[in-house]
Amino acid sequence: MRGKMPIELLVEEHRKERKARCPGQPGRSSMKKIKAFNFNVVDHSIWIIPLVGKSIKIDINESLAVRSHATTRFEWGYHGGPGMAQTALAILLKVVDEKTAVRFYHQFKWEVIVKLEFGKSHRLPMKTIKAWLKWKLKGVSGGS
Repeated sequence: MRGKMPIELLVEEHRKERKARCPGQPGRSSMKKIKAFNFNVVDHSIWIIPLVGKSIKIDINESLAVRSHATTRFEWGYHGGPGMAQTALAILLKVVDEKTAVRFYHQFKWEVIVKLEFGKSHRLPMKTIKAWLKWKLKGVSGGS
C-alpha cells in the first residue's frame, strides 16, 4: 500500500493542530485563555470554556494519537476505566506540554477525574487544574 496509513495521518494532523494552536510552544496551549472545562453527560463530551469566545469541543482523537486506551468516549466519576484515563490525558494535553501530560495524567485521573460524580455534567475550573499541577510539579521537583 502506498502513502500513509490512517493512524499516521491522524498523528500528522494532531501535530499540525497542536503547532497551530500555540506556535511558540509546541504542544502547549495557553492556560491563561482557558476558563474551565465542561463535562457533558448527555454525549460524554468535554468542552473548553475560553475566557473570550465560543466553547470548543475536545476531539478524543487528539489524545488517542498520544496514548490510546482503546476507548470511544470520555468518562468520569467511577473507579478506574480507560475512558477516564483518556479524559485526564485530553485535558492535560490542552494545558501543558505533551511530556508533562503523559507523565501526570494517571495521577490526574485518580486524584481529580474519579472524584467527579458519575452520571452528571460538571465544570472543572482552570484554577483547580493549575493548583493541582503546581502541587504536583512542586512535589516532583527533585525527581519522580
